[in-house]
Amino acid sequence: MIYICEYDGLADDAVLRERCEALLLPFDGEQTDSVKWKKHRERILARLLLAYALKSEYGLPFEKFGLCRTEHGKPYSSFCPQIRFNLSHCSIACAAAVGECETGIDIEQKFPYRANLARKICHPDERTALQGMSEEKKEEQLPFLWSLKESFVKWQGTGLSYGMDRINLAGHMPFDVKEEGMYRIPYGDLYFLLCSEPAYTLAVCSEHTEMEIRRISELSLIQEG
Repeated sequence: MIYICEYDGLADDAVLRERCEALLLPFDGEQTDSVKWKKHRERILARLLLAYALKSEYGLPFEKFGLCRTEHGKPYSSFCPQIRFNLSHCSIACAAAVGECETGIDIEQKFPYRANLARKICHPDERTALQGMSEEKKEEQLPFLWSLKESFVKWQGTGLSYGMDRINLAGHMPFDVKEEGMYRIPYGDLYFLLCSEPAYTLAVCSEHTEMEIRRISELSLIQEG
């Protein structure tokens, strides 16, 4: 199951601060109008979303989950290792994937096409495919590539050190993502699921061919998470 919370600013900052300790997150007393607090707020909401997903899917309280990280930074549960999960957050939304198989997830605010970024993350075949597209199409496709590759390295657990340019999705380009539903892309024994919203891109890497999306508001999340 995939859970998404699009920020609406209705979650009370004072309550979010109080949740930090229970969510195993530090709090350094940042002012709520600071850039640092806004980033910290994203992390709190993402962790709350995980807590909500665990309670919804397994009836499991977050404090009994035993959240840990591998040496490469991938989170896992020391108490319930059979539950696999992954988190992602950006400036406008956060997402969590929870289930019984390894999963990587990325949610990213849409961004303009940047040639230097394309050179950095794209396989040579993908760069060739992009060169044949209009500027508008390039701007659409590059965020898709970023999120897809990010979800893969998060599934793998190695992070960006793996090298995004090693992942070749040129054979599936351009990604014809509809406004509703998730676009499915086979990749070896895995599948990518790609969703495009007006303001952000969501990508999931997993063995599953289908996943449901459940959305929850900030206000509901802080009340129930």
